[in-house]
Amino acid sequence: MIKHLKMTANKKLSLIYLQHFFNDLHTSFLQTFLPFLIERLGLSVTQAGILTSLPGLFNMFLQPFLGFVSDITSRPVMIVWGPILTALGASLIPSAPSYGVTLILVSIWGLGSAVYHPQGHGSIGYIGSLEKLPLQLAFFSTVGILASSASPLYATFLFKYCHDWPLNMIPVVPVTITGILFWILVPSVHKIKEKIKKQQSGHFLKTTKHIFSDIWPIWTVTFFRDMTNHGIKFLFPLLIALRGGGIEKVGFSLFLLQLAKVVSPLLAGKAALKYGNKKVLLFAQGACPLLIFPELFFEGWQAFVLFLVGNALLISSSPILVAQAQELAPESKSTATSLLMGVAYGLSGLTMAIVGKIADLQGIVFAFSLILLFPPLNIFIILCKWGKKE
Repeated sequence: MIKHLKMTANKKLSLIYLQHFFNDLHTSFLQTFLPFLIERLGLSVTQAGILTSLPGLFNMFLQPFLGFVSDITSRPVMIVWGPILTALGASLIPSAPSYGVTLILVSIWGLGSAVYHPQGHGSIGYIGSLEKLPLQLAFFSTVGILASSASPLYATFLFKYCHDWPLNMIPVVPVTITGILFWILVPSVHKIKEKIKKQQSGHFLKTTKHIFSDIWPIWTVTFFRDMTNHGIKFLFPLLIALRGGGIEKVGFSLFLLQLAKVVSPLLAGKAALKYGNKKVLLFAQGACPLLIFPELFFEGWQAFVLFLVGNALLISSSPILVAQAQELAPESKSTATSLLMGVAYGLSGLTMAIVGKIADLQGIVFAFSLILLFPPLNIFIILCKWGKKE
């Protein structure tokens, strides 16, 4: 009977949002457990940086290929299996007995997220309407941020109350159920034009190179934005631990950090409709480092509130950047998205090993200050290389 349910575009989008929620519900597990792993396994900040960087390898090298495959296939394989792998890897991280095992589990966790996002993001463009694409992508982003907000609390709860249970089975159960439902209810995420399929099949590098030549300014802005974003997620828990905070304070602080970002994509999307993408991006990239910087030297609630607002501004540009990239590649939405959310996100994540080394040598505050220099670079790129339509 479930197969005969009529699936409208909005219902299909809702199921994609649901899968995104369950995938990103595990996105902050590593950051939450990182201070605990450093203490228990005796890791250096450099080793912690390598752990943080590892998922970037999958995002960088795997997402573009999976995005390409998503554009020439209709079955939702990646939307179904990605969240399952993410949940499995993330939930086992705190139980890792050694650094080597931790690397393997973080790899599974990173692989799952890399598998889900190309087809998840691309399917929004294929199933949704062109007129509402920025808003639909903003909602997709908001759902992910909402899940990421709950992620550190979810991780802390499982660690505190279910530490002696088979923890790996608890997060995997819901994503398995929703994955089965998605496979049955949405057997196809988009119709493939045979002409386009023949043109693209077997031409992965050629197609990717052509798309990148069109979207490289957008990609560069995304890359620098993500370097700062990764740096904050990596260094902020360590800054809390440096100030004497335990795992519960780390988890709650990350929850507030993510919660502050929940509505920022929607607000940015609406502001872009009124003022234009360029002005919104310039404001966000210019204001965010100024708001974040005081938190490095002051521990009061005023500095923390400014930090939350600055971080929300930093991440608010996601739907604007993705929508513009998809508009420039209408027949290769998943590939275009994967170059932004995969390669740019992954490559910027790899730099956290370098950031960790700098933190080991010069201190966490110094390394934190360096990663706040990248948004001002984006202002230059937006002013000089952004599309003239704005």
